[in-house]
Amino acid sequence: MTFPDDVLTEIRSGLSISERGLSLRQDQNTFPPTSEVLNCFFICLLLKFEFIWIKLVTFMNYPLLLASITLSVCSLAPVANSAVPPSVPPPVQARGAAEFLDSMGICAVIYDNATHESIVVPRLAELGIQHLRVGLKKVGDNHRGNGQIMLNRVKELGEAGYKITGLWSCWYSMDDFLTITEFLLPNSIYQAEGPNEPWNGHENFKWEGEKWPKGPALYMEDMHTALKSRETTRNIPILSFSGTTSAYKSIEQWLDYGNEHIYSDNGESLTEKGQLQKLIERCRATQYPTKPLQFTEAGYNSDPEGYRGTSTEVQARGVPRIFLETFKSGIVRTFIYGLIMKDDAGFSLLHPDGQPKPAFLAVKAMREILKDTAVEGFTPGSLAFQVEAPVPSVHHLLLQRSDGVFFLCLWNDIGGWDAKTKKDKRNPDQSVQISFAKNPSKVSSYRPLTNGKDALETKTVMDQKMTVDVPDHPLILEIVPGS
Repeated sequence: MTFPDDVLTEIRSGLSISERGLSLRQDQNTFPPTSEVLNCFFICLLLKFEFIWIKLVTFMNYPLLLASITLSVCSLAPVANSAVPPSVPPPVQARGAAEFLDSMGICAVIYDNATHESIVVPRLAELGIQHLRVGLKKVGDNHRGNGQIMLNRVKELGEAGYKITGLWSCWYSMDDFLTITEFLLPNSIYQAEGPNEPWNGHENFKWEGEKWPKGPALYMEDMHTALKSRETTRNIPILSFSGTTSAYKSIEQWLDYGNEHIYSDNGESLTEKGQLQKLIERCRATQYPTKPLQFTEAGYNSDPEGYRGTSTEVQARGVPRIFLETFKSGIVRTFIYGLIMKDDAGFSLLHPDGQPKPAFLAVKAMREILKDTAVEGFTPGSLAFQVEAPVPSVHHLLLQRSDGVFFLCLWNDIGGWDAKTKKDKRNPDQSVQISFAKNPSKVSSYRPLTNGKDALETKTVMDQKMTVDVPDHPLILEIVPGS
């Protein structure tokens, strides 16, 4: 029995192509992987065997030949598939733990009475946040407090190591503020901020006869000119007034940082309806197209009956998330409003008598867990891992301490308040799987809100995987890399 010429031609053609496979790769100036060389070798060997087999079975029927060729080709599949490597989690670049801690600020009202010494000073030391935003008063202004006493106390805080963001206003002239600023130098003024929320009629804002939106832009130009006019003040960074408007496209020539305020609406998180991202986009589309951003006010109102009111529990879950979300989104610094505010007690992290609310304790514990100091020359590295969560609201942030230890912060960024019933909503923890490219030496888990700075557990990761339950407040995994 003879075979059709077209069948023999196809078989010989296939054999010839396989034998030429390696030379074709060499013509392209590339060298194939070892697994590919072996595959080509086996293919050539098997096809030569088939060609001889064809001649041996000429006395058999045509279907037997086709079955034989099919069987041989199928047998090649395991060889090819064995060359595909398993999926490996990609490396993720960490950010410095010290950088994150330095991004945290708090608004602090400076009192001229015993509240300052008995509550403000010791609670600031306990909390550990170094960046303070304070309103500046001139000597002789005794409206709502003695100006001389309050200014002296701001200077004392700066000399104690706190970094002061001084808030300017339309109340005083530029010369007045230059005098205040020079009094606070060299240690008690870190940066100067333009007027507070001039867009909503705050302080009945008016500058050079102009209200919002033109007046604040004129103010920033004059503020910039004033600070740059003196050798002593020209290097002080300038923050814009807080707010954005489409009335003008950019005022970046007068400032070093853009500035906005962001608050939770009825207990919602900053991301579940895109609030944070929309605010950043609005900043970029209006007067801060390229400058780095700071948020000089942010927070939750823990008074259920107040403006945007929630509860102390919702505030405690939300405030630590604000710090994580804004830092993750590229905001240089976020100031929580505030430490103890007599006029806005619901937003305060302290009760009116100075006792800590749960939010104060949660932020304090988070800082203690991540405690680190900036080390000159330290550059954060990367960790190869992957997070698989059942819902997109589970977010994470990788930090690294200067001693090489990593911290993986995870949280479910979702609201926890029912505005209609004015009651807390209990959100279930989310089961999240974390895969590592290499087993860590050990992993310790922390929940700052519920367990303070003490670890929940420390365990060894097996098979490069672990599962954790992520709540609607931060879960922090301290990861010691494997050797």
